[in-house]
Amino acid sequence: MIIQLKFNMDLNNKKAIYEKAIKIWLADDLTSEEKYELIFSENISYHFDFDWYDPDSSYEDDVNYYMMALKEHMLKLERIDKYL
Repeated sequence: MIIQLKFNMDLNNKKAIYEKAIKIWLADDLTSEEKYELIFSENISYHFDFDWYDPDSSYEDDVNYYMMALKEHMLKLERIDKYL
């Protein structure tokens, strides 16, 4: 029961952080470099641990690939949560 409660609290926190990341990703008034700096900070990416493909080409590509992988990661966590 304690594990389930911790997972649920962690998932709720991760959902809130994920929603912030989505807002940053979709923001029209931020440059690609600003989005990169905000997403790859202790406020966002620090809270997630998963593998993702880093194209290592541009700020925009890095952010896009990270956010696509983060979306998949969140979907996985939500699937797991149903069984806890």
